[in-house]
This record gives sequence, C-alpha cells and structure tokens, in this order.
Amino acid sequence: MAKSPMVSDPEITCTVCGWTLPLRVPKCKKCGKPAEVILAEYESALSRYRRYLFGYSRGYTEEQIVMGSQEAEFHFKRGKEAFQKGDISGAEQHFTDAVTLFRNFEETHHLADMAWYYLSKVQMAQNKFDDALRSIEAAIRISPDDVSFQQTEKYIRALAGKQRVG
Repeated sequence: MAKSPMVSDPEITCTVCGWTLPLRVPKCKKCGKPAEVILAEYESALSRYRRYLFGYSRGYTEEQIVMGSQEAEFHFKRGKEAFQKGDISGAEQHFTDAVTLFRNFEETHHLADMAWYYLSKVQMAQNKFDDALRSIEAAIRISPDDVSFQQTEKYIRALAGKQRVG
C-alpha cells in the first residue's frame, strides 16, 4: 500500500515581524502577535483585493471603488444608528442607500448581506412584508449558509401569511 504524501501545515507570515508560522500555533513566536489577528488581516486584504477586481471588471476606477465602498459603509452605520434610536424612516433610507451602493460590490463586500438583513428588519417594522421578503432573499443570495437569515425569511413569510389572511 502506498503512503500518502506528507501534507504540511498551512503557514502565514506575521504582518509585524515577517516571521512565518503555522496556522495551528496561537501566536507569533517572534513578536507575540496572535495568529487569529494576522489571519484576519489577511482576510481583510483578500476581501479588498476581490472588491478591486470586481470593481475593475465593471469599469470602475480605484477611486470610485474606494469612495463607493466607504459611502456604503457610512450609510450602513447610519442606518443601524437610526434603527436603534427608533427612527424607522431614516433607517430605511440609509439601508436603501447602502444596498444600492453595495450592489456594485455585493459579491465581495463583507457588509452587503447585513445591509439587506437590516433593511428587511426595518421593512418588517413598517409592515412591508413583501419588501422585507425581497430584502432577506437578497441577503441569502450573498450568504446562503447564514442560518439567521434563513430563520428571518421563515419569520417574514409567516407574518406575511398572517397579514394576508387577517
């Protein structure tokens, strides 16, 4: 019986000191930076890289990509703040602006699914169940494995059914 080839542990390079460390160790042995922080930095860089590739493929300049992404994040943050304060119409406007801007980058942007999710919550609060259902379905298209999105979709469908019957 043939032996399977040795598979080495995946490695990352510390972003502080340049030391190479296996992912299984909790921190860099040279400078002490936690491995999960280093990995998060790599994932963030990869997300930015994907966003740029996607934006470039659609004909956007680097400046347009950065500005659009920052503006979308701004509206996402303002929407959450408005929703927490009970300003439903303000929250709806900010989340709508965010998802409109994220549409250019939603395949790669880490907040696009959450913007759709929060927009669905705002629309539910306004009894706009058909709109809320479309919004949560958009979130699910971006993150199909997110259980909370799937549960929210079931809840919206149940509320929408009650509204039509009652």
